[in-house]
Amino acid sequence: MNTQKTVSKQDRMLPVQVAAVLRIRENTGIECPEDILRRIDSLKIGKGQYQYKSGIPTSNSGNALNTMSNGWRGQRGFRQQPPVAAGGGWSIRRAPSENSLHREEDSPRRYRSPQTPASESSPSASPYPQGGRYVSAIVSEKKVEDRIIGHIRAKLNKFSPNNYDGVKSFLEQIMSSGETEFLSEFMDLLFTKAASEENFCELYARLLSELTERFPFLKIEISTIYSNFILIFKEARDVPDQGSADYTKFLEAQGRKKFRLGYSHFLAEIYNKNLLAQDAIEIVVAAIMDSLHKLEHDETNTLLVEEYLVSLYKIVTTLTCVKSAPVPPYIVNLVDTLKTIKGKPKTDTPGYTVKSRFKVMDIIDAIPN
Repeated sequence: MNTQKTVSKQDRMLPVQVAAVLRIRENTGIECPEDILRRIDSLKIGKGQYQYKSGIPTSNSGNALNTMSNGWRGQRGFRQQPPVAAGGGWSIRRAPSENSLHREEDSPRRYRSPQTPASESSPSASPYPQGGRYVSAIVSEKKVEDRIIGHIRAKLNKFSPNNYDGVKSFLEQIMSSGETEFLSEFMDLLFTKAASEENFCELYARLLSELTERFPFLKIEISTIYSNFILIFKEARDVPDQGSADYTKFLEAQGRKKFRLGYSHFLAEIYNKNLLAQDAIEIVVAAIMDSLHKLEHDETNTLLVEEYLVSLYKIVTTLTCVKSAPVPPYIVNLVDTLKTIKGKPKTDTPGYTVKSRFKVMDIIDAIPN
């Protein structure tokens, strides 16, 4: 009696064991021994119960789904494996034996990877062009000059005496390519970088001078950019109409004014390299003195007066033509004007602080008699 109960219990456990074998086979890839496969086939368990279409169980796979730990249950209450992905099925891989070299054949239990539709595998549907890498439409439609300026900006951001030759060679290659639409932006970028990195002003001036020797057309761009940058030394009393070209220049000049000292230094450096007109610095000095004359009675702009005087001092101490006598006539006139300002009472020049008056004396002392 006990033997019959044991056999009956083993029979009830067979479906569970079969499911365990299938689960181990699918998850680990361990080959199933031949004797176990023959035993499963002889029991007629699992045949037709793991055939699905589009991931939906067939009529033989059971009519109830238990979402608890018991998993899928068939009509007889046996636990079965849940369905696999769409288009697939279970597969039992037989271990080869001495008497049988089994060749895998198509069967309902063999798992097949989903087939890729022909439309998906066609070259036309691929986002990558044949024989090349993927190129964004945004990048491909970007203007050539914009890409060039981007490369130049990346080089200038790392500009230093250590990589001077490399940056110069890179710019010479671009200049030799025949692309000229980017030149105005290049000059604007170069002036801005030089003004914001005053320690490298002399290095930027040297770079521009050596490039101009090989590409003389750069002098035209230098002259144009100079005429725009001179506005930072002029105090605008009347704001141009919005939307006009003059208003655009006015806004640009307002943004550049924070780099007055750097621009003053760079203009003097490129003037020493003969890259500016003969009267270029004279015009800058006249613009600064005109603004100082308008601000000397304005006690609310004392910081601006100090900034103009520091810029003027930077120009005078950088110019090679001022380092020895005789100095240019406009420098002589500058000294006379500054001596007049120094002799005025403080009450007559509230725009000049003590610091400003000391800077006036520094400028006078820097110019040889």
